[in-house]
Amino acid sequence: MQVYKIFVNRQGAYYIEVVKDDGTKRRVAETQKRYQEWLAAGNTPIEVPYVEIPLVDYKDNATSQVSGMAFSKREVLIPTYKLSNANQKRSTGETIYPQTMIDRYFDTVEAFRDEFYRLRDGINAAADYDAVDTVVASNNYPTVISL
Repeated sequence: MQVYKIFVNRQGAYYIEVVKDDGTKRRVAETQKRYQEWLAAGNTPIEVPYVEIPLVDYKDNATSQVSGMAFSKREVLIPTYKLSNANQKRSTGETIYPQTMIDRYFDTVEAFRDEFYRLRDGINAAADYDAVDTVVASNNYPTVISL
């Protein structure tokens, strides 16, 4: 038998998760047909209330989130293989890229690093949960390769 659980977050938003007999879990949409049929059969989902975590753990999670965001956004702009190719110049003296492109890549990586440090410092200085959320939302990672 599968069970549906409703998880509520700190802001009051929620998501629904189905838990199957074998222990597998996945999120489902409120409008999903099987979920609607399950509700129509008279079943009730289990509501899992939000449990406040300590502010220090919330800050750690937020720092991990902005770090992951930096890497994924940088990967979109400059894939890792291109950075590896650009780094080859530093170790062997030869590269497939012109020096100006290598400089642009590393300037962009530095901009990502600087933005991450700004966000990390803002998260660490935040006095409450809302301040942490505000800092995370204020991310300003590069959207183009530096010129």
